[in-house]
Amino acid sequence: MVFLGDLKMGIEDYVDKVSKKLYRLPSRSAIRKAAKLLDKYWFDKNILFIELPTGYGKTTLSISISLFTFNECGFKTTIAYPTRVLLESQYDKFRKFLDGSALGVRYMYSPDSPYLIKPITLTTIDTLSMVMFGMSPEELNSILERYWRGTLDYSIGHYLFSWSSYALSNIILDEFHLLTDSTKSLTFSLALLKLALRLDQRVVILSATLPKALLEKLCRELSGYYNKILAVSFGKEKKLRFENITQEVVYDEEFISERLSKSYDVHIEELSSEDKLDRIYRWLMDNINASPKTKAIVVFNTVSDAINFYRRIRSIDISKILLHSRFTEKDRVRKIEELNKIISGDEYIIVSTQVIEVGVDISSNLFISEMAPASSLIQRLGRFLRKEGEKKGKVYLWIEDKKDKENMLYKVYDLDLVYETKRYLSEIRDKVCFHSPIDNKNKVGYEYLLDVYRDEMYDIRKDFLNEMIMVTLNLEAGIKGAIELFLESEESFVREGYNVPVIPKNILPSKDELTNTKPADFTRNFVLGVSLGIFSILLDRDLIDGYIHIAPDGKLDIKPFDEVRKRIRKGKYMWRSLSRMMITNDIIGFTVNLDYDSEFGLEADIK
Repeated sequence: MVFLGDLKMGIEDYVDKVSKKLYRLPSRSAIRKAAKLLDKYWFDKNILFIELPTGYGKTTLSISISLFTFNECGFKTTIAYPTRVLLESQYDKFRKFLDGSALGVRYMYSPDSPYLIKPITLTTIDTLSMVMFGMSPEELNSILERYWRGTLDYSIGHYLFSWSSYALSNIILDEFHLLTDSTKSLTFSLALLKLALRLDQRVVILSATLPKALLEKLCRELSGYYNKILAVSFGKEKKLRFENITQEVVYDEEFISERLSKSYDVHIEELSSEDKLDRIYRWLMDNINASPKTKAIVVFNTVSDAINFYRRIRSIDISKILLHSRFTEKDRVRKIEELNKIISGDEYIIVSTQVIEVGVDISSNLFISEMAPASSLIQRLGRFLRKEGEKKGKVYLWIEDKKDKENMLYKVYDLDLVYETKRYLSEIRDKVCFHSPIDNKNKVGYEYLLDVYRDEMYDIRKDFLNEMIMVTLNLEAGIKGAIELFLESEESFVREGYNVPVIPKNILPSKDELTNTKPADFTRNFVLGVSLGIFSILLDRDLIDGYIHIAPDGKLDIKPFDEVRKRIRKGKYMWRSLSRMMITNDIIGFTVNLDYDSEFGLEADIK
């Protein structure tokens, strides 16, 4: 047990040290205030919500909390991120303070903290969720294979070790809003919070765009534990209506004044499907011709649109890069290195999809984006005039006339939510401030846009929630109950949809090279993921012709797809038959007759 009087340093003390080493500047005032509040309530509260503006340096807080719990309390901290891009960018900052004996990273290609065992581990939310349910990725395939063969017993050995590694750790959830964008991920998030209350864990939730409706929804679901919740919001008044929840506010007048000094016009346009790329191209070129130092970011909601537009601007003699999710791991790493070089200049064009919303520390003075839900849009615009001293710019927001009314979708987003965001934004277009969450003088802060979210938008599966909690507390059933829950969740407690590994034929190495390549290297250099929906389309078009698997001698081998085609069931449970077949045959990925280019990624005409 650690008593307050035993501590040599608090989180507030670490914040100043971390900020000076990380940014060579004193910590921002609201960061210090938030740290002071954490010191005050750390041993009394379990769920700690911290809201701070976009671009405010929340990483300082994550590192400081980790150092505090490790050095002062002798306790583990696990920091979970919604994307690997964000994790990798944060890892470089953590390494300035910790060496490999204390700091680890755990996700698909970085297994140096098995079972999240190191004192401070950065991981993805997917990996955290598996360890939380006793299924460490290290042994997942063997567990699933034993389950399907009927040889999985009720042993709690590794299950208990994996589960206890999670249970004996404080948890930091960064960019929490991305963990609540679906019923599945919201249900999991609530299960994590409820379990933390039972285990007396500390869960620190960090976000710049946490809608009031979401926060109140979570708090209502945690009724009975209000005395264990701390909500710290940025502004001048409390955000919640719950009297029994401890609420505090932090504010930074200097920061807000600097943000409000930025000047920009916001244009909102509806474009036709036929000429949208032409219009966006003209916006881009008009601004480049008018200003010799244009730093432009252009964001699309789909990979195909991003690739097609990038091809359109390929001949422009300005440094440029294309970012999206359909690259191999090797090329993703190279892209980040290339991006860091490009943004050191004073003129560039970045074409991207949603991957740019978090974890990429870049700025622009020309921002062109397709309309998206409020939270996503605000995060994207956190990459516009991001740096101090950047004062003027232009914003173009557009929406396409094409929409899927049958499935109530606008591209990949909820149709009503996107159009409601557009309506809210149109009302305040001339006075919106994307850099301040709160209203000030003649500006309307971006928190106004977050009111587009309503309580009824956040759906929780109560049956699934109860199953999640019971699995973690039922040691007698051990791993079997967790595996059944995992399969029921389509092999992700967080993500919607099963991801299938594929290898484009035009980059597939020869059979001799394949035999001499290590499986991990092959996966990193040649494999990329596509959604189950896209895989099903490829299947229907006969574009899948083989699979790569690990042979009994441990070497890679290629076999014709016809050998396993009949074992894939189409329809609702396609993911289950596909997953089972991949694991029992040691399949790394499927070869597809599609072109891949290290600059453009996987070809664009996959709908």
